[in-house]
Amino acid sequence: MEKVNNVLKRYRKLRGISLEELAVRSGVPKSTLNRYENNNNQKIDIKNFIDITRVLEIPAIEIELLLLDGNIKRCEVMAKIPVVGEVCAGRGIIAQEDILGYETVEERYGTDEYFFLSVKGDSMSPHIADGDLVLVKKQESVESGEIAVVIVDDENGMIKKVEYDTDALKLISFNPYHPDMTFNGDEMNRVLVVGKVIESKRKW
Repeated sequence: MEKVNNVLKRYRKLRGISLEELAVRSGVPKSTLNRYENNNNQKIDIKNFIDITRVLEIPAIEIELLLLDGNIKRCEVMAKIPVVGEVCAGRGIIAQEDILGYETVEERYGTDEYFFLSVKGDSMSPHIADGDLVLVKKQESVESGEIAVVIVDDENGMIKKVEYDTDALKLISFNPYHPDMTFNGDEMNRVLVVGKVIESKRKW
């Protein structure tokens, strides 16, 4: 039987999908995908396997055969966390009425510290597109250069790359058509960090 890593690589090339695009659409990091494709003995998490085969549109009958491969880890315990439509200040970060549904994640993410946010808008395109889901870890600060969910002036949350300078904070969009936002001195208090973006998933 053909090894699972060879099948994944074959279908990726057949679909004309780059590793970068597969990483964005599946939510599996590019470095992990690279290991999967180039190491016959690399163990593959079942959740990652499912997300990859969904994007690559591998036929169900072939997936069933691949699941017999000993390199697929099937013992992963899964959990469900909420998907929210917006993140607002003053309502405990997530309001019950904002919950759109629930998404399956690895057990390590199945705590109150994590939630999914449904992305609206194209300010972080092409890396994070309108309609994507981003996995967010609740925390009140991030390191410079990390992507975060932030709230400005108590409005709805937005996703931006956060960069710190001496007595300044900049919110950066990946889409060049959306200007960056800079806050100097006391203006930095207008920005509330809600959480750090862990990964994104393309929902198409």
